[in-house]
Amino acid sequence: QTCALPICDNFAKVQSSQSPPRSTFFPLVLWRFTRPHTLIGSALAIPSIFLLAAPTYRSFFTLRTFAALSYAVIPSLLMNIYITGLNQITDVEIDKINKPDLPMANGDLKYSTATGVVLASLIISLAMSVIHPTLSTSGLQVALWGSFLLGTLYSLPPIRMKKHPFLAAFCIVAVRGIIVNAGFYSHALSSAFGSAAIPSAGVLNCLLHDRKCALSSFFFGVFGIVIALMKDVPDVDGDRIFNIRSYTVRLGQKRVFSTMKNLLTLLFGVFGGGLMRWS
Repeated sequence: QTCALPICDNFAKVQSSQSPPRSTFFPLVLWRFTRPHTLIGSALAIPSIFLLAAPTYRSFFTLRTFAALSYAVIPSLLMNIYITGLNQITDVEIDKINKPDLPMANGDLKYSTATGVVLASLIISLAMSVIHPTLSTSGLQVALWGSFLLGTLYSLPPIRMKKHPFLAAFCIVAVRGIIVNAGFYSHALSSAFGSAAIPSAGVLNCLLHDRKCALSSFFFGVFGIVIALMKDVPDVDGDRIFNIRSYTVRLGQKRVFSTMKNLLTLLFGVFGGGLMRWS
């Protein structure tokens, strides 16, 4: 989809004039394409889930745990590159308005190169979920294949969930709250901590019978709602032009920002208070 409106060119010129100088050195361009803040978040989240799942602190600091953790982090980061990369490939024209510093939007990265990076990341990630006899657990498969399915439906037509605010929010909440959290929790129990933790480490069993998994999944499910709505607050101009009817476009930036700020405060207050009382 291309933008034939003069306002698109105006936005691009204004944003370009305000942007700081950028490097066109390919490794740095590729690094920007990966959306580093999402990679860093995933790289921190998975060890945290392993630590939450560990029966004891000592069991976390073992070679077995390190191997299982590494085997989860690598395909997770690759899947992250696939999802964020696919979103950039399908949103080039929108990003020229909303995120003009992204490498595809400003012309630093070719479509063919971006497509190659995205496909390679996807293939390696999904392959790792099935090829290892012990580390390719059902939890890892749920986390990776679930993220792949919803990440694809989020960006690609004809479904393109991001055009529908409820479906877009559902997609992010499902991935952040259940698929990633419970999937990697199950993987940690199955691959790193074995039967010492719970008799069955399937994803559904973890959600239904493991209080730590259930509570963390609920926490990140609500947190996912905040992410789903807050991420669109700065993107209102491009979304409105391209008829992306996000809640920010429908309700306004101030209303969405204020509501999500209050929800996040309530979430941290409830869980923070609960943790203090529990300890």
